[in-house]
Amino acid sequence: MTYEQTDPASTTGNILSKMSRGLVALVSRQILYYGALFFGNIFLARALAPEIYGIFVAMFAFQTMLTVFTDVGFGAALIQREQSPTQSELASLFSLQLIIYTLIATGLWVGTPWIIRLANIDVAAVPVIRALGIVLLMAVLRAIPAMLLERELRFEVIALAEVLGMLAYQVVVVILVWAGYGLASIVVALAVRYTLDLAIILRHRPWRPRLSLNFTHIFPYLRFSVGIQGVRLISYIKDQLPLVLLVPVIGAAGAGIWGWSLFYIGIPVYFNRLVDRLVFPLYSRVQHNPEAMGTVAAMAIWLNFSVGLLVLFILVRFADLIVPLIYGAIWLTALPVVYALAPNMIGGFVTGSIFPVLFAAGQIHFAFRLIFIWVVLTVLGVGGGLIVGQLTGMALAYSLATLVICVVLLRRSSFLAPFPFWRTVTGPVVALIVAATVTELFMMIKTTWMFTLPLAAFFYAISLLILSRQMIYAIITSLQYPTRSSRSDSSQVYS
Repeated sequence: MTYEQTDPASTTGNILSKMSRGLVALVSRQILYYGALFFGNIFLARALAPEIYGIFVAMFAFQTMLTVFTDVGFGAALIQREQSPTQSELASLFSLQLIIYTLIATGLWVGTPWIIRLANIDVAAVPVIRALGIVLLMAVLRAIPAMLLERELRFEVIALAEVLGMLAYQVVVVILVWAGYGLASIVVALAVRYTLDLAIILRHRPWRPRLSLNFTHIFPYLRFSVGIQGVRLISYIKDQLPLVLLVPVIGAAGAGIWGWSLFYIGIPVYFNRLVDRLVFPLYSRVQHNPEAMGTVAAMAIWLNFSVGLLVLFILVRFADLIVPLIYGAIWLTALPVVYALAPNMIGGFVTGSIFPVLFAAGQIHFAFRLIFIWVVLTVLGVGGGLIVGQLTGMALAYSLATLVICVVLLRRSSFLAPFPFWRTVTGPVVALIVAATVTELFMMIKTTWMFTLPLAAFFYAISLLILSRQMIYAIITSLQYPTRSSRSDSSQVYS
């Protein structure tokens, strides 16, 4: 097969050079994108009662499910593949994606009354749910050019599109909720977001959709896309099914408490997703070099733990002070659920960094089986919590399932991308112990939390700089001198 051009990101040095530029764009994106999401959620949490908030988050979870189904997994397959795709291949992938979208939109239109009865929500939501299917057409049109940009490591364009799209979404949804438009606010805001996002992406990466269904062009992508789509669907069931089930089982108020707790304790995930998204294309380019993959995995784990542990500690230790100040005292009843979900977030630091190793190494079937086990463990635990109506027990089971999978995942990845996990996370863990000790000492002498919090963060940063100086030096070197660092001895990273 003849390809149109050589992949511009074909060497490790070139990849790391682009990553250093993409890092700035994605960090800016993460701050602005999740900043908008954060402040929008604060408004909704303060403006809506838990039962109404629960309907909103369940609707957003449902929209996420539709997006996952529509994506088909071809986007990740395009990023993972070493050769550049031809225009004929892209046309065939788009055509198949459009067919699948049409089937989903038709099914949604016909099945909406059944969904309304099952969720036990107002029939006025019928046109709102049906409209979601129309809005998602723009997500289909966006998929191919966005993934081509990501293949080329042009993260600055993706960051611009996603930030402006999310800012527009939050502004529109806040205004419409304040004006009393209810669930319709979500659909209108999504339409504005996807339209703006699509316009920016096509402006920087023009691509004209063509209809041409040739399965010989699809088969090279099918094995990876089917596997990763299966993983995504099962992951969706694990993450979002408890939220969707809570509405008909124990009511919208329970769904509101669960959804808000996940959002609050999940704030460290904002940074984790930045790291994981940045390294995913790099995993694919070094998939035949286990030592290089181990080095990248170690850097991703260290970055996730270094930032995530501190943020998680602040969210948990000062929750009884932060929550009423920012979100309102009504959400203090959710704190037991927040505490029980904290171990799940720690596990997420590992799973988000290591699952891409399995994908890049072609271990899709193992990843699928592992996530399926994860879902089974989660559903069994969550089901027990639902039976007794205890959200805290449900959250503990949720966290336990994640930690079990982390152990299995680290064991498997040690053969594909070997790196010393405990030596990698020692710096962040010890720095956290220092910060926690400083916090308790100053809280004992009755200092204000606004003074204690930055002081604890300062001691954390100093301890981390001392304990992880080799890792920090390795990361800085890889960004400043990508070609040289790609040839360096990876053992120095862990010393």
